[in-house]
Amino acid sequence: MTLKFRSPLILLLVASFLLLGIVEASAHSLSIALRSVPLIGWPFPISTLPDPVDERAPAIAYNSQDHEFLVVWENDRPFADNDIYAQRISVDGRLLSWFYVGEGSDPDVAYNPKHNDFLVVYSRLVATDIDVFGQRVNYTGPFGSEIIIANALDVDEIRPRLDINTHPSHDSYLVVWYEIDCAVVCYVNTRGQLVTGLDGAGPGGGNVLATERDIAVGTTDYHLLPDVAYNLNHNEFLVVFSRDPSLSGDLQALDLIGRRMTAAGVLLPEQIIDASSGAQEYAAVAAYRLNAATPYLVIYDDYWNDTDGDVRGYLLDFEGTPMTLVNVATASGHVELSPAIVSSEALGGYTVAWNEYFPGHGAWDVFARRVGNTGVMEDAFSVGWLTAASGCGGRYPAVGGGAPTALVAWTGSCFTTSDDIVGRLLGYQVHLPIIQR
Repeated sequence: MTLKFRSPLILLLVASFLLLGIVEASAHSLSIALRSVPLIGWPFPISTLPDPVDERAPAIAYNSQDHEFLVVWENDRPFADNDIYAQRISVDGRLLSWFYVGEGSDPDVAYNPKHNDFLVVYSRLVATDIDVFGQRVNYTGPFGSEIIIANALDVDEIRPRLDINTHPSHDSYLVVWYEIDCAVVCYVNTRGQLVTGLDGAGPGGGNVLATERDIAVGTTDYHLLPDVAYNLNHNEFLVVFSRDPSLSGDLQALDLIGRRMTAAGVLLPEQIIDASSGAQEYAAVAAYRLNAATPYLVIYDDYWNDTDGDVRGYLLDFEGTPMTLVNVATASGHVELSPAIVSSEALGGYTVAWNEYFPGHGAWDVFARRVGNTGVMEDAFSVGWLTAASGCGGRYPAVGGGAPTALVAWTGSCFTTSDDIVGRLLGYQVHLPIIQR
């Protein structure tokens, strides 16, 4: 049988699968099955600056036109302002180019297919408080002016996250963050801002589409650690965040809340996702529009079942109501934290990653697994190489892409003694039948 591939990407992946010995033959089937294979190659360095610089807080977006990843991260420089850098990576793991984004911390990034560029958001200390900024970048680096997204006086605006509206009639991102305001009595609130996809396309030539708005109901509570996902079926965003129901700043008793926002910025009612005992925090959410019944999966740190920490999740219906509990990582005695998630319509679900500490190795490692759009999970696997003789642990993973490859990036001291940004590709197994004559 002669196989013809019009796409160099497909040819490359099939060649990789052949080298890995994962193409199987069948004399009785003409179908092509698609199922996950955990890993491609070994962990590789994305950025390895020497001591005393630590690199942390990676985030990933996938460029669906050029078939490459953009990884952004924070360089923590002692006695200097922290910086945001970016690295382009091909779907076969080659480092293509890197560039400086700007001064800041804790970045996030989203890809805009309408303009084939990205928006990177981050926080930065300005004078006496922390503000949120954005910078558009393409494959050559930053372009246009830095965007001021949130800069209230004497208020700290922290840990921005974003997603993009991909509807044909819209061109905008929703950026969310949490802020700490201690002007009178300290409170923590989750807020959001719609940002234009095209530089200067907002009202009066600006980059924001409307005034900031409180995402959470009630500005005297503690609402923190938000994330956001866009649902194309309903042309709206879902924001998830943690809330202290005691109103006392008790971070050991956080509930998980969701709230939808329409493309026009109209906020819909709040929905409790998980109010079980213990803390539910550091949520990550993704949308899978081909499952109309439960188009969202939110995963989060959970201390309800295991005081060491688990990663659990819920499939949510289109209103954000929890429908199906998904126990992503709940091994007794293991510390499982810091989940990340990306959806893949081509492969019918999600890829999730988290970091885990367990007695067998006495070190942190990054794990991942695929979760189907109905909540069925495949086996979890180590993304690091703690089972190898050299050992390579890691923490705080990010995951991007989805098909035909995904990329996991994390903070780890695998290649130098300082904290570096490390990556590893995840692939998907294709069974190509061979007809016997």
